[in-house]
Amino acid sequence: MKSRAYMIPAVLAILTVAGVLGASFISVPTLTYVYDEGFSGETQKVVLIVEGVRCRGTAVFLREHMESVPGLVSLVAYAGKHRVVIEYAPQAVKVDEIISAIEKPIVTDDGLMEFFRVTSSAGTGTN
Repeated sequence: MKSRAYMIPAVLAILTVAGVLGASFISVPTLTYVYDEGFSGETQKVVLIVEGVRCRGTAVFLREHMESVPGLVSLVAYAGKHRVVIEYAPQAVKVDEIISAIEKPIVTDDGLMEFFRVTSSAGTGTN
């Protein structure tokens, strides 16, 4: 009987450890946003590591910060890994312009603030 008393806590401990370790292999988007639902031309994707994207709130803030950039088709943010995947129309905008727009200072009550910084980028090809 005594050995059964420890069965449930032991199973819960094993499942907790498995969940924590397994979470590093699973990446669920924090935010998915489509800027141009009707776009049907050629697109490319770029994967960026963006310091400043830490949670859903900062991912939404980045999405809003990028609203005025022409040629963006979609944005998917993975805040836990600071990773942002941006789909864009290469004939309308270049990767360096996207990075410049991300890193553009934001106007606050205290003046200009550099909120986002891209630390690495990699293209993922044409769709």
